[in-house]
Amino acid sequence: MKKLIFSVIFLMFIGLVTACNDATTMPGTTNPTQTTTTAITIPTIDVEGDKVEKVETLAHVTLSNSYISAKFDLDNGSMVSLVNVPVGTDYLLGTTGGNWAMIVDVSTKNPFKTNYQGENATLVTSRNQMPDYELSYSEDIAIITFTYDVSFNFKQQSYNGIRVLQTITLLKGSSELDIAYTIENNSEKDITVCAFTGAQLSGLKDSENGDLSLFWSNKEGKVYDHAISKIMNVNHTNENLVNVYPGLYSTQLIQLYNDVESLYYMVEDDTREYKIAQYGD
Repeated sequence: MKKLIFSVIFLMFIGLVTACNDATTMPGTTNPTQTTTTAITIPTIDVEGDKVEKVETLAHVTLSNSYISAKFDLDNGSMVSLVNVPVGTDYLLGTTGGNWAMIVDVSTKNPFKTNYQGENATLVTSRNQMPDYELSYSEDIAIITFTYDVSFNFKQQSYNGIRVLQTITLLKGSSELDIAYTIENNSEKDITVCAFTGAQLSGLKDSENGDLSLFWSNKEGKVYDHAISKIMNVNHTNENLVNVYPGLYSTQLIQLYNDVESLYYMVEDDTREYKIAQYGD
């Protein structure tokens, strides 16, 4: 099981992308679940009086409690707003960045023969897929389920049979938003999902409470001041903030923060499967 956690202490999730190279994905199998959590830490809040609230329209669904609010586009499941409720900061500009992306090798069902950079590999994203939507709701817990029956064309051939299940869970009194992915490959053709990236965001912006810095936990850790303003202007970006886990990753924690608020992104992984974390849009 892979668990990705976005957590906020006055904290909010910001443009970190985690990709998992799923070497075990084969037709007829289900990949380990990948989960993402987002959380906030705030001033004193009446947890006992807290509750989960929902707002549904024809275009969007929003879940919120006293800590965090997240809004999703029903057309493709992308998160378009992520608010740190206690400080009132929305970290997204409302753009519809890809919710997930996968690379599919259409030449083999053997995961050990796949090549995610080869001529038979193609990128498939949620931007071009329309999921079924379901909401299970109470004031104690709300669970959104997006179900994608993926179809795509590549080299004049049509492919289907891959299903992506995305579940989003919010509890009352919790500063965490949990996002989980399960991938099923039941294609009749010899294809393999050889890489999957979940919980992507775009249109990131700084907080009005001050520029957000990035703590990158590789080895002893490193701090990148004014991380978002640097990444927004490529001329000011001096380093490519990319790392791979397993490998030299001493922890799986990444944090964005200023003097008032902070967001941490954590990966819990008992499979130690290859993944890459990227910062930036």
